[in-house]
Amino acid sequence: MIVTGMPVRQRMLLYNCLVTILNGKILLIRPKMILCDDDVYRESRWFVRWSKSLHTIPFELDGAYGFDQETVPFGDGVLRSSDNVTIGFEICEELWTSYTRHTELGTRGVDIICNGSGSIHILGNSSQRINQLIIGASQKAGGIYLYSNFRGCDGHRVYYDGMSTIAQNGKVYAMIPQFDIEDTCTTTAMLDLSENGHIPSSK
Repeated sequence: MIVTGMPVRQRMLLYNCLVTILNGKILLIRPKMILCDDDVYRESRWFVRWSKSLHTIPFELDGAYGFDQETVPFGDGVLRSSDNVTIGFEICEELWTSYTRHTELGTRGVDIICNGSGSIHILGNSSQRINQLIIGASQKAGGIYLYSNFRGCDGHRVYYDGMSTIAQNGKVYAMIPQFDIEDTCTTTAMLDLSENGHIPSSK
């Protein structure tokens, strides 16, 4: 399964999205629900946010894209594999806010949460991001948290420091280096889904 980021236009509105692809098919287009407009970010200049929690609509897929699909789900969806593993999504700023998607996903028993981010390097923020947010997210949600952050320069004075991380139940199992000259870096970990400790639902 591939999860990648891209802008997607839906009904004349532009969204910042994660797109999930498996075996030549798009499984879900997940738009960002909380935009960032501080520091160097001005997302609301270009994008609108998706406001419907756990709700998807059909997205009409142009045949020019090369996918043999007429429509795909667009919105805040949860994927379920053939062996009953559930996968939810969180995008960058959604991890930093007081209302976090991973908490709601955790109460619903989601096994794996994927976060695609573009967080810049700010002195002191890196340890907060890992120690408080990512470890905290996997601890609160009680499952596996896959955090993928952009690494490198964008042509200006901004540096994205990577540190993509795999965590489970509040423990880090893998992380890429913070500073490196490699254009691409990947990491893996073998984890047991039965060890996930989900938080109880309030419903």
